[in-house]
Amino acid sequence: MRLLGIGDNVLDHYVDEGKLYPGGNAVNVAVYTAQLGARGNGYIGIVGTDVQGDHLLTSIEAEGVDTSLVRRTVGPTGSPQVALDADGDRRFVGTNRGGVQHALRLRLTEDDLVAVAAADVAHTSVYSSLEDRLAELAALGPVSFDFSDEHGDEYVAQVCPHVSHAFFSGAGMPRAEVEALAAHALRLGCTTAVVTLGAEGAWVASADGGFVQGTHRVDPVDTLGAGDGFISGFLYELYSGASVADAALAGAKAAARACGFNGAFGRAMDFDDIPVEQRPVAIPL
Repeated sequence: MRLLGIGDNVLDHYVDEGKLYPGGNAVNVAVYTAQLGARGNGYIGIVGTDVQGDHLLTSIEAEGVDTSLVRRTVGPTGSPQVALDADGDRRFVGTNRGGVQHALRLRLTEDDLVAVAAADVAHTSVYSSLEDRLAELAALGPVSFDFSDEHGDEYVAQVCPHVSHAFFSGAGMPRAEVEALAAHALRLGCTTAVVTLGAEGAWVASADGGFVQGTHRVDPVDTLGAGDGFISGFLYELYSGASVADAALAGAKAAARACGFNGAFGRAMDFDDIPVEQRPVAIPL
């Protein structure tokens, strides 16, 4: 199985620890599936020329993901601030507006499209600003898309006709709305639609019907990246020949695995190691 992640990347700044962890949905899914056994994975995105960008790329490459198609541009790498709340859960509390990847749009080249065609599945997200290229990507092979909590009718109708696998975040949504959202995604052309439900597991739907996939028990170290873990386990098993039900079980196990370490996949850098002039300046959320 070979997956190509396209789009968003960050270094999550854990302010209570003074550490930054590489991540971002497209990065995480490429890394997690490589950790599960995928071979030939790649990542395409825009990364800043700061030391954070250096660390991000070194970390991705160390996980066996090819970064030869990544663009480097002068400016900061995206670095949201993460802090512990009163309940001990991690929450995003600040942003540097995504750094260079949100200042510049990713323009796909012929080399990028060749890489898409060579992959079993390409994965991107609501954070990647590639909506106008999805039809082109879908013509080359299956596309997986993380909507996060963007459930608006207009946006879903724009994206789903070009997506094989739709993933939504739906913790706290009434079950009827969860099932309706997944069913709507299938009607628009998706092959599978998953709505993750936090501690309640996930609603998984396909042409064969829908079901609840429960969570896999774990004592979490850090829940950041759990949703990306589910996506990765699901896609890895599905494109290794498993049924949707077996893929969903693998997704739950991979989500639990992602909770076993700080950051999305570890590999922290110390905030104090960043030159003062390159330290991210966050705007409170």
